[in-house]
Amino acid sequence: MIGHVNDRLQKAQHQDPAYLNQINGLLCQEGCSPYQGSTTVKHLLWALVGDYGLEALAQRITRPLKGLKCAAFYGCYLLRAQEQIPYDDPFNPQSLERVFGAVGATAVDYGGRTQCCGWPLSSYATEQSFQMAGKHLKAAIAAGADCLVTPCPLCHLNLDSRQPEVEAVLGEKLQLPVLHLPQLVALALGVDPQALGLSQHVVSTRPVLAKLGY
Repeated sequence: MIGHVNDRLQKAQHQDPAYLNQINGLLCQEGCSPYQGSTTVKHLLWALVGDYGLEALAQRITRPLKGLKCAAFYGCYLLRAQEQIPYDDPFNPQSLERVFGAVGATAVDYGGRTQCCGWPLSSYATEQSFQMAGKHLKAAIAAGADCLVTPCPLCHLNLDSRQPEVEAVLGEKLQLPVLHLPQLVALALGVDPQALGLSQHVVSTRPVLAKLGY
């Protein structure tokens, strides 16, 4: 999604000035600077891996997440948001797994890591959406994951906040904690779990925190 917006605005600079003026008018109404094409819009994951660097991140870790088994869930919007993905392979990405290694956690491989969480279907095919989410959650659990980690807020909503509904559709308990990427990194940087909102998740994160010695 971010990539599409960036690409469209860059093209508008040369091909559609009226559209660019419309966008800049809206930005000005919100007190924002106008778009000038001088900024590359990146997802946090790509900025963390490509710009800040995982070696630099590893040097700042104060509380390594040793023993925590994390299953990556990339989300389809992140991987296929641009015509070309210069940051990772959209079909076999490794960026999240590399972040896990940098913060001291262990990556768990499973089949659903690059697939859709089901959120786009949830408004009109709710049961199918929950079945899709449940399939991925069950696969991660079977692979031994202590938690699922996603950089996508929509995936987080469907896999965490709607997990009780997913369980109702499947007819079985899952209770797999789902962490947002910044929460995982911040834990390794020593940020207090309460400050990260980990007590506000629908699926309790207590098993994750207990494994990390909190």
